[in-house]
Amino acid sequence: MRLSKADFNDIPSGDTVQTFSLAEDQIPALEDESLAALQDALDQAQELGDVGVVFYDLSSGKGVTYNADAEVYGASSYKALYALFICESLVETGRASLDDSLGTYGGYNMGWQTVRDLIEAAVVNSDNDSFIALRAAFDRVGYEDWIVGLGIDYDTALDPMSDFPTYCARTSAKLWREMSEYLSCDTETSQWLSGLLASTTQSFIRDGIADDQALVRNKAGWISEAGCNATCDAGLIDVDGDTYIMSIMTSMPWSDRSSEVVATIAKALYDTRAALA
Repeated sequence: MRLSKADFNDIPSGDTVQTFSLAEDQIPALEDESLAALQDALDQAQELGDVGVVFYDLSSGKGVTYNADAEVYGASSYKALYALFICESLVETGRASLDDSLGTYGGYNMGWQTVRDLIEAAVVNSDNDSFIALRAAFDRVGYEDWIVGLGIDYDTALDPMSDFPTYCARTSAKLWREMSEYLSCDTETSQWLSGLLASTTQSFIRDGIADDQALVRNKAGWISEAGCNATCDAGLIDVDGDTYIMSIMTSMPWSDRSSEVVATIAKALYDTRAALA
């Protein structure tokens, strides 16, 4: 089913685990064991910081959420979503090319790397310099119009103080729905981006679900620094003919422990999918 942007506003908010249906259908119920596992994982995260999650089945519109509007520093989780803007809004429309060499733009030395190289470094290897270079080149080429059109301008508007926005699991889910639609277009550029997302060097989701039958296309974010702590991950999971969107946004300072907690949350969410069919 195709969900509109407005549908995502119907995802419940609040600091209790809730299930929902964005279709005119019965709200799903989690089994006690699944609910307990998810609540335990969330409790572990809450000991270290704020946490918000959204997990839903794109086919049925059914999902599970917790604190969907908890705003946290998104760190590198936004790099894939900015790449979506460039590919969908600029490359596909001919306003930019992946093979453009940017040189020096706006005073920022990009070393004559191509847009293709910069996106790959930012998405696969989470390279900060490449991401900042892309923002320097393309923030003023329709980015604000793009986020307004997606209804996410409140969370992800241009911020002169940071290239990495603070946003929430609900906004992340909206953006990854847009990503899913774009990747399904089957253009050369969309399939290239899909391959990058499946090859990210860090994926708490992939580590957590540990399912070789599932295709995970994601972008994680992590940092431990005063004022902008984060351990986040979000993306698409394709398994058994269904596509799920998972977003886990936390303000836990990045560490081995917080990475394990996000992976545990991912596993607990993934194990609820039978109830969402």
